[in-house]
Amino acid sequence: MIVVQTKTGYYSLKSINKKFLRKRVINHIKSQGFKINPHVKPKNVKKDTYRKVQETKKNERMAEHKKFLLDNLDLMRDYSIDGQDIDPSKIDLKLVEIKRGTEESRIHFWWNLVWWSLPYQNPIGRAMRFLLWDKYHNAPFGLFSLQSSPIRMKARDDYLGLNKKMSYLG
Repeated sequence: MIVVQTKTGYYSLKSINKKFLRKRVINHIKSQGFKINPHVKPKNVKKDTYRKVQETKKNERMAEHKKFLLDNLDLMRDYSIDGQDIDPSKIDLKLVEIKRGTEESRIHFWWNLVWWSLPYQNPIGRAMRFLLWDKYHNAPFGLFSLQSSPIRMKARDDYLGLNKKMSYLG
């Protein structure tokens, strides 16, 4: 007998059928804040609903990067400030472009994993990452990324009838 392990238990392949899979998929979708009547759609258009939709994937991403998060916890503590210790009138921002392998890169990735409500995804195409750094408080203030679409993407290029030479043209 072949047994499959899932997060909710062990199942023999004999017990896995269309009805079983349909029920599991529907329960998973509902757990993410969707309703099915008869189409899948969010329960409402509030921010909390959209956060709930992304919560499972965000938690999976954080679990995937658990070692990174724990290894960099001390670094993040070094640059964390209690809100009561921030003087808004003294905030002095500078823009820092993130380079690979730097302390700023680790701060950017850690913040991205922990604080953004959307789950982290590796960028597709070219990307530039930035930190807004508060010089006065010596702490990160914000982060953002700029990203272009990929130069070549087979499905898109085939659909548009582009060959390799054409896809590089502006």
